[in-house]
Amino acid sequence: MKSDKNLIKCEREVPFRSDTNPTLKLTLYWYPESTSPTPAVFWFFRGGWCNGNRKNCIQALYLLLHNFALICPDYRMSYQAVFPAQIEDAKAAVRWVRAKADKYNIDPDRFGVWGESAGGYLASMLGVTSSMDIWNHKGHFPDISSAVQAVSLWAAPSNFYHMNDPSGIYDHYAPDSYESRLLGAPIAKVPEKVETANPVNYINDKNSDNVPPFLIMHGSDDKIIIPEQSGLLHEALTAKGFSSEFILLDGYGHEFEFDMQAEIDPVINFFKKHLKKNEV
Repeated sequence: MKSDKNLIKCEREVPFRSDTNPTLKLTLYWYPESTSPTPAVFWFFRGGWCNGNRKNCIQALYLLLHNFALICPDYRMSYQAVFPAQIEDAKAAVRWVRAKADKYNIDPDRFGVWGESAGGYLASMLGVTSSMDIWNHKGHFPDISSAVQAVSLWAAPSNFYHMNDPSGIYDHYAPDSYESRLLGAPIAKVPEKVETANPVNYINDKNSDNVPPFLIMHGSDDKIIIPEQSGLLHEALTAKGFSSEFILLDGYGHEFEFDMQAEIDPVINFFKKHLKKNEV
């Protein structure tokens, strides 16, 4: 498969959920002249579920140099709709692209997801619920699978109950915290919803099929989402025998620094390993 960025086509403002307010759209980069369908990676942007947009995808654009289709979807902000709206939107995006895979010359059996912070949380939730029907009933193509085959996440929460253990510079239990706004109520007042929202809670004997490989990356000096959050997810995955690699970036805070060797290359190599393993 020839790697040539000139063969990339980009479609912007593509609606994938018309049953929401606002209508949700995605940006899609693909290879119309590729001789075989390409793997695809979905990028979910950061912003505490209340800021940011799909244009915040500079890191993910490096995937285009390695013949990965790239999809950057919208998802609703917490002031537009509370959890589980965001994961419903993420799953709807995956199903929509899988249903349209032939049109975009994409291999529907080779989907990766990647996200940072709040977007990494959505990537994680897609991964740990890959074999489950939960949250697949909203949006178009409800009978299409939302499973993904590889997950990369940066500096993402995994257990809302332990985000202050130890304390950083941000009180995640506060009534106006990002997590409380996501859930629509202070964390302490909605324990059942917190249980449903925690990615680590889906890593269990009942969910023993189709949990894809994970690459988890976190800054050692992150005081906003403490690195222990990534450690909890990694430990939960490996304890059940699932594939997980945890990279702790020494001296990094919450925001990554666009270092190719330290940050981008491990992700590209991870997706190559798990989404292109049968290619010559």
